[in-house]
Amino acid sequence: DHIGAMQAGDRDLDNLRAAMACAFEQGEAQWWLSVARHLRRYFYARQLNREFLRWLQAGLEQIDPKSEAGLLAIASALVAAVNSEDFEVADRVAERVVNSIDLARSPAVRAALLSSYAAYLIDIDPRAADELLATATVLDTTTVIGCVHNRQWMAWVTGDLPHADTMIADLDDLPDGPLVRRIRVLVEIQAAACAGRWDEVIDSSLEHYGLDEEMSSDLLLFRAEALGALGRIDDAIVTLDLLDEFERREGLARTGSRIIRATIELRRGGASTARSLLAKSAASFSRESERVRRMPIASLAGVAAHQLGDDGTAVLLFGYARTICDEFDINLRMSERPLVEDASQQCRATLGPDRFDELADLGSSSTWANLVELLHAT
Repeated sequence: DHIGAMQAGDRDLDNLRAAMACAFEQGEAQWWLSVARHLRRYFYARQLNREFLRWLQAGLEQIDPKSEAGLLAIASALVAAVNSEDFEVADRVAERVVNSIDLARSPAVRAALLSSYAAYLIDIDPRAADELLATATVLDTTTVIGCVHNRQWMAWVTGDLPHADTMIADLDDLPDGPLVRRIRVLVEIQAAACAGRWDEVIDSSLEHYGLDEEMSSDLLLFRAEALGALGRIDDAIVTLDLLDEFERREGLARTGSRIIRATIELRRGGASTARSLLAKSAASFSRESERVRRMPIASLAGVAAHQLGDDGTAVLLFGYARTICDEFDINLRMSERPLVEDASQQCRATLGPDRFDELADLGSSSTWANLVELLHAT
């Protein structure tokens, strides 16, 4: 009863906070850290990550960080920092996690540390993150759901989901329940999206929509992507409008929905709108460790520049994106590739191979700040 449990947490949140405060006043941080580990899903789901991070940091000041409870708290703190987008704290805690992995005596604690570090690495080195999550899954079955969910999300980042069958098998080994079923559905849909099986994506998203409140936004996002890839632009826009309404109600503002909307706009000739959406997303990824997330933004921004008649800027952006693809062994999603490939070929034909390659090389060595400034100016 996931929804019922969340609502119960809402009703008792003030009591939980009072209990936490009392525990710290009485020097019972270990008791609270034990409880906190069981409450972490509630805090994440209710987007109380910053508050959760503050409690964990306070608890770590009172407890031996090398104890099992301390190591688990460090792992939870890293995930909370990443979810809070408090990257300064995340960088510091990530270093503590790396230094703590060899201190873990039990497989479960080691798996928790590995999976938390993988969550931190998703945007920095997705292939390394995937390997860590696969290792964590083998070490401890209790981490399977979180690990599979993160690996499914990495398919969005990398445009690839090579281990779908393995992940479904991992989930099949767990006791059946709503959360396991939800993650299985998302993995299956993501695998279909990565392979371009758009009719399957639409059918599955319609079949499961509304059954689980927490996965509704993901299903709307997949459905909009698939409708756009099939050329059903009006239906895709209606679906994105539903997603926007859902995200406003839930207090979300995800880059993924902006990217999909930008892709739809590019398909229907709305290059100016797409450029504005992508410029807004680009500005949020200023840290060097977020380079992976810049790749689809740069690629699609290049398409927008081409459609607006600025092939020089387009090729600079294509060159930057191509360097990231090569560095991290990733690619665009199937829904985005035709747009980028067609625009790139047209730019090459217009500019000529030599000029195209010259600008692409220049783009590959450009700073993200300069490209974002260029994107806002054009």
